[in-house]
Amino acid sequence: MAPSSLNVIVLGATGLVGKLFVKESAESKASFISSVKTIGRRSTGVESAKVSDILDPDTSKWPDKIAELESTPDVMFSGLGTTKAIAGSFENQYKIDHDLNVAAAKAAKEKGVKTYVLISSAGSSAGSMIPYLKMKGEIERDIIALEFPRTIILRPGVLIGEREVSHGIGEVVMQKFTSLVYGTVFTKISPMSAAKGVDVARSALELLKTDPPTDSSKPAVEIYENSKILDLAKSYSH
Repeated sequence: MAPSSLNVIVLGATGLVGKLFVKESAESKASFISSVKTIGRRSTGVESAKVSDILDPDTSKWPDKIAELESTPDVMFSGLGTTKAIAGSFENQYKIDHDLNVAAAKAAKEKGVKTYVLISSAGSSAGSMIPYLKMKGEIERDIIALEFPRTIILRPGVLIGEREVSHGIGEVVMQKFTSLVYGTVFTKISPMSAAKGVDVARSALELLKTDPPTDSSKPAVEIYENSKILDLAKSYSH
């Protein structure tokens, strides 16, 4: 059963998935989304009565922006993330991807947000030997520990789509390769699993169409891998 209306706060709204989530939320098909507020350095550029941007170049203040919201959002969606190259070091990347995400999530939980949606990554694990995947796993672990009534974690493979800020030649090459096999049986086979940014955005909306659990004494944690993300996106599109 679809909720009648949801107010959503979004971090990472100028990234590939985040911006597409905002765009899709503004469409008439997403009638169950009544408003979308974004927090970031730059405007999303999405023109809709549903969408408003809260701009602040100081990322350390973003959790405070959540606490200062006049009304409590129903949902927090985070597609926030950067790269080692853009951040300048893995340590700086960790401060954004992990520390800022978790600080913002804590503010959202304290504000009374009921549903949290995190865009993670295929292969994420706090026990991974690969620093990036270990970091992603630690983000998941620390978000789950906050015990939102409903936590949705999406783990897409290689993301296909245009970004406002390039993530480097390596990702461009990987996107080119995976786009060739996208839509074939290889799409769902790791390490060639891939999803278009819009697939991930639509899968999140498909999940938000269902009411969150009513038993707040038992937090619900839902984790969806790439193949399920593609299935959910198809369901939303039909």
